[in-house]
Amino acid sequence: MSVPTPPKADVKVMLEGLMALSHNKKEDQCEIGILSTPKAIETCHQLMIRVTKTSPAGASVLFDTALTAALSPQLSLFELDATSPANPGVSFRRHRQGPINRLTSPPPDDDFRWVVDLQSDEFHGKDLTPRLEHFSPVLIVKHGEFYTAELSRSLKRIKGNGAKESFGKIATVIGADIFLDENSEAVLKLGNGSNNVYLSLRKEAETSYEIFIDNLCPEPADPSVTTNLESSDFSLYYDALILPDGQKEHKLVVDDSEGAFPEVDTDENPCSGTFLGDTGTLRS
Repeated sequence: MSVPTPPKADVKVMLEGLMALSHNKKEDQCEIGILSTPKAIETCHQLMIRVTKTSPAGASVLFDTALTAALSPQLSLFELDATSPANPGVSFRRHRQGPINRLTSPPPDDDFRWVVDLQSDEFHGKDLTPRLEHFSPVLIVKHGEFYTAELSRSLKRIKGNGAKESFGKIATVIGADIFLDENSEAVLKLGNGSNNVYLSLRKEAETSYEIFIDNLCPEPADPSVTTNLESSDFSLYYDALILPDGQKEHKLVVDDSEGAFPEVDTDENPCSGTFLGDTGTLRS
């Protein structure tokens, strides 16, 4: 299915790694909780943020460091807002309604439904209770359209202690496009106070910004070292969620029937973001 190429956003957010998105309908915003369970920290997942600017003069880096090193270690909340957005509020790019069919009738690659929705019928089919203390910090995005930016290889799923079953691809990078009116700017705030602006990204002619936020495990120093294909960082989410009685954990692992992986390929054990539907706030 071919779809029109969307216009280039003034600000593009790229999310990768262990984090959960929740649509807070009441406040019309997306809340993104960075998974910070003890196991996630033990496996060296680290929150990083990088902001770049591309203009006719070329590309430049405005900010590039571990968030915890640059900001207060006690920071639990940061916010991306816009003074006058052309697309106010948040939305999720879906090319058709209904659940996703990953194997026999997949949607276009940028459809948001590629993101694993743990509360959908594809997984648990019920609202899950997040342990809010394990999602920190929380990024609030006030405006933008969310979509799938990159897909994984084909994966297999294991339910509880069951056998592997074909599952299909999932979103490994989630994007959000923000468009600004003239004389507007996007602002990154520390905390939710209007006086806590940390970085301003002003709309300029032929200029765009990209904000990369990731919570990934480091690549091994020895590229010949591979991860355990029976293991999955996906299972780390269950330390931060309370399942309804009788529900079993799901595990996503690489589909090894596709053959060997090139040494440069590091997604044997993908650290992918998840969606918690309309859970609401992830702030504790």
